[in-house]
Amino acid sequence: MPVLEKIRSKAGIFIAVFIGFALLAFILGDFFNSGQSLFNQSQMEVATMNGKSVSFPEFETKLNEITEVYKLKSGQTTIPENVSESLKEQAWQEMLIENVLNPEYEKLGLTVGKDELTDLVTGNNPSPVIRQNFGDPNTGEINKAGIARIWNNSEANPTWETLVIAIEKDITTERAYTKYANILRKGLYVPKFMSKNDFIETNEKVEVGFIVKRYTDIGDSAVKVTSSDLKKYYSEHKYLFEQTPSRDLEYITFDIVPSKDDFNKASEYINKVKAEFETTEDAKLYVNSNSDTQFDSKFYKQGELSDSLNKFMFAANEGAVFGPYFENETYKLARLVKVGNIPDSVKAQHILITPTEQSQAGVDKAKVLADSIKTALEKGGNFIEMAIRFSADKASLQKGGDLGWFKEGMMVPQFNDAAFSMRKGEVKVVETQYGYHVLQLTDKGPEVKKVQVAVLARKVDASTQTNQIIYSQASKFASENRTQDQFNKAIEASKGAIQKKLASSLTLNDKNIAGLEQPRAVIQWAYKAKKGEVSEVINLQNAFVVAVVSQVREDKFASFEQVKSEIELTVRKEKKGDLLAEQITKAKGGVSSIQDLASKLGVNVESASAISFSSFSIGSAGIEPKLIATSMLTKPNQLSEPVKGNNGVYVAYVTSKTPAEGKDYTMSEQKLSYTLQSRANYEFFESLKKLANIDDNRGKFY
Repeated sequence: MPVLEKIRSKAGIFIAVFIGFALLAFILGDFFNSGQSLFNQSQMEVATMNGKSVSFPEFETKLNEITEVYKLKSGQTTIPENVSESLKEQAWQEMLIENVLNPEYEKLGLTVGKDELTDLVTGNNPSPVIRQNFGDPNTGEINKAGIARIWNNSEANPTWETLVIAIEKDITTERAYTKYANILRKGLYVPKFMSKNDFIETNEKVEVGFIVKRYTDIGDSAVKVTSSDLKKYYSEHKYLFEQTPSRDLEYITFDIVPSKDDFNKASEYINKVKAEFETTEDAKLYVNSNSDTQFDSKFYKQGELSDSLNKFMFAANEGAVFGPYFENETYKLARLVKVGNIPDSVKAQHILITPTEQSQAGVDKAKVLADSIKTALEKGGNFIEMAIRFSADKASLQKGGDLGWFKEGMMVPQFNDAAFSMRKGEVKVVETQYGYHVLQLTDKGPEVKKVQVAVLARKVDASTQTNQIIYSQASKFASENRTQDQFNKAIEASKGAIQKKLASSLTLNDKNIAGLEQPRAVIQWAYKAKKGEVSEVINLQNAFVVAVVSQVREDKFASFEQVKSEIELTVRKEKKGDLLAEQITKAKGGVSSIQDLASKLGVNVESASAISFSSFSIGSAGIEPKLIATSMLTKPNQLSEPVKGNNGVYVAYVTSKTPAEGKDYTMSEQKLSYTLQSRANYEFFESLKKLANIDDNRGKFY
């Protein structure tokens, strides 16, 4: 019974403790889940600007908007790599404007009104954005009537509406930036004393003789540099060692190159298909089905082909085959497809009709519209009016669809083939990846003999088997050398067979490492790794890479250890300078001329003429600003005090001084004013960006 009572009395405590633990687990679980959510949020952060977080989805939305506008402007459906990088940078700049500049505009109440925007589009002084998008590159003239039609009818054309919105945004951005810069420029002026000082610094001249005792005259062992000396210099000059976060890498590459067997197989293939290529009825289809390069429909005139091909093709009959031959790491066969008299260039105009929706119905609707425009033109319709009304090609819109003269091969194949086969004045509907073109040939140049050549190519690439062999070599090295010490010892042991390469001061957003194709994977790995860490095999387009992080720079200022060797050189030079200055001071006793001082010190007297405060260099001494300043401040016919320069310790002796004559400082004022005004155009943005404490993490995502 007492035992039962004891159990009952303890049960309440047990239950309370159990419930307490359950509640604690619930709270901690919620905390950790929240923490995980916060952690994920920080992982998805592209940047912070002015304390505001910019998430990856937010940046991607901006990038997609810009990309779609680019596609509409250019007519392209795919984006080349270099353009893609440019669009990412454009998206970044827009984010900077929204988060750094726009808050400043709001503080000042700076806006671009509706009437002002309209005037910037169609007024007498259009925005630079309008000139850029609609101005004739040769004459600078703008088709105002055409622009007005586009703006007035944009609501009825989704493509135009998208472009109009984008262009108006660009105009507003440009105008607001200009207004802000103008406000700042109006507040800048050059005081008279600055103009006067600049006038004197530019026009006051001296003739000077000087001697130098070089730092190299004293051996390193002659001066003692202690650890406390170095730390003291670092503490007093820490501002000199401000840095951008970066990484240094040591790496080796296992280049992905074809083996001898890969060359043999490519050669065997091209020889094997030669007979079939010679007899096939459709050379174009055969090339597109069997070659590593697509059929080139262009007609070439005499001299445009390689020497060997040119000689053969212009002497052969249609169907003749040249090769096999080896060119640009590729085995090739070339067959003469057609010979004809074709103009070297043609002149045309077009109206581009793009589907308004991504469906077969949208494509069919675009085709019907193109056919109806063609029919209307053949019945005497006005091409320019229809181009302005219907064409989606903004680039040619201000010219009423006129494309001017172009040579063969400058347009996409379908468009090119149609243009160079049409009669003057003929109208055709041509389908390309951009949509339907209502094409009219307006003129054509003189005809010349040209040939169309089908080239069957087999590139010599590293096979899968070769890739595996090279990868195995890289993987073996990486697995056996997991520390920086092992990494370097293995390279040394190879006795030159493995070459170590260096990549210094790589920032998170860097895109290039010399010799590597698209090395972003290497750079991104480096920012996840620790100092001394060796990577696994990193697969790039042209090589397998094994890398080690040799240096990590993360703080705002470089650490003492990072710059210790640099500081030691500086401090040692300072101490040598003190010794040399002491020697020179002793030698100066009882000496009044530079020649006598030079004799006592065993050095030569150098000379320089027409030296002013604004001089960049001084005679044989080169870039020595302290010597220049000392020369300007020393009275004529007196020896200066020793001055420590970049390369040694100097003494100057001014033989004559020509004062700056006149009191008209207008030129100096204009020069300084121009410098201030021009710097204001960009420095204010750089200053605002610095104040915004921008943390740029784009490199984690791209």
